[in-house]
Formats: sequence, C-alpha cells, structure tokens
Amino acid sequence: MKAAEAWGLLFAADDKGPLANLKINPLSIDKKGGQKSSLVEFIRPDRMVFLETNNEERVLTFPNFQDYGYGIFLLDNKSRDYVLKNIQNEKDDFLRTMMWGSLWDSVREAELDPKDYVELVIKRSECKL
Repeated sequence: MKAAEAWGLLFAADDKGPLANLKINPLSIDKKGGQKSSLVEFIRPDRMVFLETNNEERVLTFPNFQDYGYGIFLLDNKSRDYVLKNIQNEKDDFLRTMMWGSLWDSVREAELDPKDYVELVIKRSECKL
C-alpha cells in the first residue's frame, strides 16, 4: 500500500468499518526539535493498524474527516499552515466548512491569533460587498 493510499484510511474507514480512534505519535525529532516522522495508530475495538509516515511529504492531516466524531479535533501546526494557505482551493464544500471550523477551534484554543483568522475570513470571503 502506498503512503497516499494509506492516508485515505485516516479519513474514513478501512475494509472492516469505521475506525474507533486515531493517534499520531512522533518517531524521530530533528536537531531543531521538529518532528521528522510519525507513527499513526488506527485503533479499532478488534485490532490496531500502524503506519509510519514522513512528515516532510505529508501536507495535511485532517482529523474527524466527514464529521463522525464528537469533540474538538485540533490541527497540527503543519496542517494548520496548509489550511491557512489553501482553504480557498478546497472544492468540497463540506470539507472546506470543516476546515473553517478547525481554524476557529485553533483560535479558541489560543493556537491561532484571532486577528489572523479575521483577516483570512475577509481575504477569502466569496461575498462581494
């Protein structure tokens, strides 16, 4: 299985049904303290599946894709940066809405400056005033 195909499992389900839980754990740290690779655990009631990923190749990990979970699902720094720069390019209306919600959660959790969020809303607004 290619890494890109494996990441598809993160978003929805595998051939045995929905995944019960997901954890992303750092495996290696670079000299600056940044995470170079991760171990992703897909936890199901009957088994665990592990996938090692290279963080340099990964552009976005979107937890709670398709909104099946209940809770606050925060973006990691790399994913948040990607969403901030590319939210306007997302064609799927529902996923784009989820991205906006995740950015707002980042504001509420003091991970994103409210001013940056408001500026992005104004910049990416599809309404013409």
